Formats: sequence, C-alpha cells, structure tokens
Amino acid sequence: MRIVYFSKLIACILLLSCSTQNQVATYGTDLTDLYPFQDLITAESLRNHLEVIAHDSLQGRGTGEAGIDRASEYLAGYHEAMELIPIGDDESYFQHFNLNSYTLHNITFRTSTISGEDTTLVDESIFEQGEAAPFTPLIGGDRPLSGDLIFAGFGAIDTGRDIDHFGREDIDGNWVIVFEDIPYVVDGDTLINPGFDNLARYNEVLGTRKAAGLIVIPAIDEAWYLQHSAFNSMELGSPISLILEYMPEQQHSGGAYLSMNPVFAAEILGLSDGLSGLDRLREALVEDITGFQARNTGSYLESIPDVKEESIEAKNVVSYFEGGDPELKDEVVVLMAHYDHLGTGTADETGDTVYNGADDNGSGTVTMLSIARSLKEAADAGVRPKRSVVFLHVSGEEWGLLGSRYYSDHPIVPIEQTAANINMDMIGRRDRYHIEREEEDFIYIIGAEIISSDLDSLLREGNRKSTDLALNMRYNDLDDPNQFYRRSDHWNFGRLEVPFIFFFSGIHEDYHAQGDTVDKILFDALESRARLIYATTLEIANAAERPEVDSEEFLRRTRP
Repeated sequence: MRIVYFSKLIACILLLSCSTQNQVATYGTDLTDLYPFQDLITAESLRNHLEVIAHDSLQGRGTGEAGIDRASEYLAGYHEAMELIPIGDDESYFQHFNLNSYTLHNITFRTSTISGEDTTLVDESIFEQGEAAPFTPLIGGDRPLSGDLIFAGFGAIDTGRDIDHFGREDIDGNWVIVFEDIPYVVDGDTLINPGFDNLARYNEVLGTRKAAGLIVIPAIDEAWYLQHSAFNSMELGSPISLILEYMPEQQHSGGAYLSMNPVFAAEILGLSDGLSGLDRLREALVEDITGFQARNTGSYLESIPDVKEESIEAKNVVSYFEGGDPELKDEVVVLMAHYDHLGTGTADETGDTVYNGADDNGSGTVTMLSIARSLKEAADAGVRPKRSVVFLHVSGEEWGLLGSRYYSDHPIVPIEQTAANINMDMIGRRDRYHIEREEEDFIYIIGAEIISSDLDSLLREGNRKSTDLALNMRYNDLDDPNQFYRRSDHWNFGRLEVPFIFFFSGIHEDYHAQGDTVDKILFDALESRARLIYATTLEIANAAERPEVDSEEFLRRTRP
C-alpha cells in the first residue's frame, strides 16, 4: 500500500510531467559530485535556525503544548521550501498520534512500622503544591506503590572490588533507600568505579531489580530539604507522564524516584541522634565499603497519588527526498532528531522558566534542516544519492521515545526498506571530559560497530572524506552502564534490527536545565559534526549493499 502511494506521489512531483509525458528526470549519483554540497552547512546557517527553534517564544517545545506546534510549523515550512516530499497524514508533513497524559495533583505518603502482625502508623503526609513532605517525588510517582523500606547503603555494585550493597535482600516490589552521593574516591583511593553513576544505580534498582522505588538521602540539612521539597511541589499540576494511547500495557509502568528528609531518614534507620547519626553511618560505610549488605528497616511505605488522565495530540514532522538510482531509491536512510523538549517550569535562581533546549535537541533538529538544504541544492544541480532519505523530526522523546516508537510501529516507508537510521541528539556542546582537555573536534559514536561492521566502515569513510573528527567510542559498548545505545530514539529502530548510528557530544552542566541556551552552543563544532552526518548519509545511501546487522551479541541481547 505504501509503495503504491510513494510511486504515485513521487511521480507527480519529480517527473517532468505526471499527466501527459513519460520523461523521467535523471540524476547523477557520484559521491564526488555530492560531497561539495557539505560546504552549504555552515555555523551561520545553523545558528539562524537555532535562534528560532530555541527561542523563548516556543516555550521550551513541550510535547502537546502550543510552543511545539509553532516549532512543527517552522520545520514543515522549511521542508516545503526545500521541496521535500510530504509523506505524512493526508499528504502533509505531519504524522499525528495520540497520547494519554497523566497530571499529578498530590501524593499521600503513609509510613508505618511493622512488628509481627502489628502495624503502627508513623507518619501520614500529603505532598501538595506549596507544601513540603518527608518524601519528594523526583521522577515518576503517578501510580500507587507500596512496599518495605530497604536500606542499601550507597546502592553500589562494583564486582571488580567485591562490592554489592544489595546482597541477598529482596528488592523486587520494595523501596530502596540509599545515600544520594556515591563516594567514588576517598583520600586518593578509588572505592567504587566512577562508571557506576547515579543513572546506572537508578537502572539497577528500578530496572534490573524491579523495586517499587528508589529513595535518596541528600547530604543537606532539614531546613534546606524542606525548602527544596516545597520548591519542587510547584511542579504539581503539570503532566508527570505521557503514554502512547495505543499501548495501554505501558501505562503507569516503572517505579518512583524520591528524595527523603534526612531527619526522617535517620528516624527510619533507627538513629537517635539525627543528622549526626547519618554522618557517622555514612563514614562507617566508607570504612567498610565491601562489608555492607542491604537490610530491611522494619518500616513500610505507601505512596498514593491523585492523578488526572486526559488525551492529547502530538505529531512527528516527516518528509521524503527521493534517491537517484532506479533500483536503490526504494530503500531509505532515515535521518532523525527529536524536536521536543521540557516546556516550562518553576523559575530558576535567575527567574527563567523556559527550558529552551538549544542543545537538547535543537542542535540535532537544525542539523537536519541544513542537510536538507545541501541535498536540495545538489538535486538542483542534477545530482542525488542513490538511496532515498527520510527526514524524521520526532516528538515525545523526553517522555520515553514516544514519537520514534510511534513511527517504528507505523512506518511510512516499510521497515524492511529502511537501510539504516541516523539519530542526532545533543551534538552542539561538549562534556566535562572534553572541556578539561580543551577539545571540540570530537563526536561520540554509539551504535555502528557494536551492531554492524559495514555501518562502522561507512561512517569512517565519511569521516575521512569530510571533517576527520575524533570518533570517541567511550559509550559504544553494550555493557556500558549508561546504556546509551537504548536511551535515545535510535533504539526504536535498533529493536527492529535496523542498523543505527547515534551522534552525541555528551552530557553537560545544563542538561535538562534552563541554561541550555543558544549562546552556549559551539557552532564551529556543530558545523563539523553536521558535515560528518551529511557525509555518513551519503556513504550509506550510495553503498553497493545496505549495511548488515552482523553483531551476534547485539542480536542475542535485543531479540525477544
């Protein structure tokens, strides 16, 4: 059905006359003729687009909100100007989908102690707007949860150093309390592998061990905690989760991530001297980092949310650039970047309420626009890559890769005709590692080699011919604790065994904060990275054979 639709649509647009003539426009497809058009990708053009995409007037491009609709109109308008073919709903540039939105109004926390058959209520508090509570939700919390409170020290696992703070304690379905800060290095000695960071701990507790929730004890006093809790409560009344409407089995999935009043934590842990006791307990854990194992505190926690459900509309922006080879043009390279961000929230210390998302993911979004211009100008000059290119701007990434999941479940070009997926997310800045080394000419590569040796070779050939960036493979490991190969939109292609490359420049201090603004983007670096992505697209599109997923380990881990 789709193939017939494409044949008719493409014919009407790209033939010299679709109604009265049979003359077909012919194009050259040589890479040597295509590469010079990378020069149209400039720091200036990227900045011009980004100043629109990350402007305050778009209100942080929150999924389902007015600001992202304005962004989608801008993207669609540019695709039309570049004469890309609209392949969305009703021959538009939009692929619409519905989401269920869950808005959290308050949470009742009920803490009890259990002794045999006797249950004693210790505290019942309501976390509501303007009010602090012993527990403060940081992530999740939109479904009722209950379980024992298990103290797990730092919640650390480091098999190389014989550290497992979970031990044999039953974590499944219970709450895990840990000290928030992990002591990686103390007095010059490495106690815990720094690769096991807060995210890895979060994944271990809520993902692998399926806890009801993870509760962190912050290293602050009670007054600061109460201020922090009341501040966070102002986020109540905004959506806490979005779920694809056609996937009800995903609704209310996962546990909660909470912060805990340190004084109340001391009480639950049986420490009579409050914060001083917590400090001594922490020091004792550091002294005996390998000897600790989790223990049940004898307390029980119920989390009871008041949640409102409603349906909202969202959309991907999608277009098609036809390839120039009569036999290969039915296959596509899907270029993808999410264009949503976090919308608006409580003001930071500067009074700013807008999460502009210039890097996350304005940088990937505008890179796609620049690549579209290069391909359009090449076509005007009579040259196209052999395979076709789909430009896919997805929404809902920040809520769980929703737009890319929708597209991969409802592909406009069949998945079996998708040669590869290229995803770009946060490619405009640099992380602490590269700041310390004063390096900008790099890009992190995730995918490629760990999935397809063919794809890796095409990437490296494109890099050799274009910008010769340092290809950093630090996270390109199926065992990397960050699991980045599953954490952005490319995964919804990877799970279907479509080979992918994820271009990424690392986590920085303004990640998911109001400070992610246009003035902090490294535009010369972004220009180089965008040119590399253009070159990689050309190499994949012109390869004699489409890249094969040939990593048995990747297939073993990802097949159902």
